[in-house]
Amino acid sequence: MKKYLIIFIALTALTVAVFMTSCGSQQPADTQDTADTAPTPDTSDTAPGTQTDTDAVVPPDDPGEEFVYKMYDYMNNDLTPFLKLGQYDGLEVKRSESVTELTDEEFEEALYQYLLEYYSVTEEITEGVTEEGQTIKADFAGYKDGNPVDNTALTDAEIVLQENSGFIPGFVTNFIGRTVGETFSFDIKFPDDYRTEAMRGETITFECTVKAIYGETKVPELEDVIDEDSGFDSPEEFKQLYRDYLNENNRRSKISELYNSLWNRIVEDSELIAYPEGSVENLDRYTIQYYTQVAESYDMTFEEFLQQYMQMTREDIHEMNSTYIKQDLVLYSLVKAMNIELTDEEYQAGVKAYADSYGADVDTFLEQYGYTEDDMRSSLLYQKAIEEVYNRIIVVDD
Repeated sequence: MKKYLIIFIALTALTVAVFMTSCGSQQPADTQDTADTAPTPDTSDTAPGTQTDTDAVVPPDDPGEEFVYKMYDYMNNDLTPFLKLGQYDGLEVKRSESVTELTDEEFEEALYQYLLEYYSVTEEITEGVTEEGQTIKADFAGYKDGNPVDNTALTDAEIVLQENSGFIPGFVTNFIGRTVGETFSFDIKFPDDYRTEAMRGETITFECTVKAIYGETKVPELEDVIDEDSGFDSPEEFKQLYRDYLNENNRRSKISELYNSLWNRIVEDSELIAYPEGSVENLDRYTIQYYTQVAESYDMTFEEFLQQYMQMTREDIHEMNSTYIKQDLVLYSLVKAMNIELTDEEYQAGVKAYADSYGADVDTFLEQYGYTEDDMRSSLLYQKAIEEVYNRIIVVDD
């Protein structure tokens, strides 16, 4: 087994935390499969101001000309009339939540599990009599009036000889006390509440053969699987590479969780004062227009699509979009507070990284998912901002 098969493949998947705020993500995420039906928004600016009707309900469909969404210019306007930014500098994080490397004990357990999964061998005993609690290998097939019954046959089935092992009540007890190699049959009635309606209450005849009893599972030592054909010079080389791989996976997972936690803390600690004038209503109108077009592709009305596919009401849309706009205000307030900037070079590299993670070129990625430059800039600014927040955390003991 070559080292790139064991280590490299798992490391090649790019972990990209895509953060699409409302002004960035004009198409709702759960309908991305139909993104090609979404119009391309015009993201020019609306005039700054305050919104007083924060509890407004999403307006009815406008049968007039197509509505063009206009994004508020967060970067070039003072956001202090709209939001009081929560704490972001020096946030405390418990040591157990921070990124730590595996201990020796954790690594040895992970290495054992790796060898167990990929190299262990379970003995197959081909003589003797089956006993309760054992695991056996068997073939079985169900018949009704001499005819095969669909979905009742398995070859080399692994059966644990105890109740609650995944089969209908009474099934596995018929395999206890059987001699390996024995062929036998039995009748069994399916429960009245069986998941397949056609089988409920039916009595089926099963023809069975016990092929083996599974014995001890033997896990080899690492030295026994690292040879000249493995692609590693020594077991020590493999252990170091595997440990690096596990630590990198752990780091990515922990950082992703921690980024989300830090972001949520900042949003919750931020006080919304007012919305930029028309920002929520504009996003409401755009959302209705988008979902209306998607609904038409399913030959449905907007209301039918909203209820059946989204399980939402117009009020839910308004609440969702209000949350999105607050998150926009938090993001851009945070960017300004920490003097975060996104250069053209960083933008181009960031978009390419997103596209690469989806296995597409940049143009195809942006077109297929309907993302605009504003979408991508918001996402990349979020990454820079949350990384800076992370750099300023204070780790405290649990």
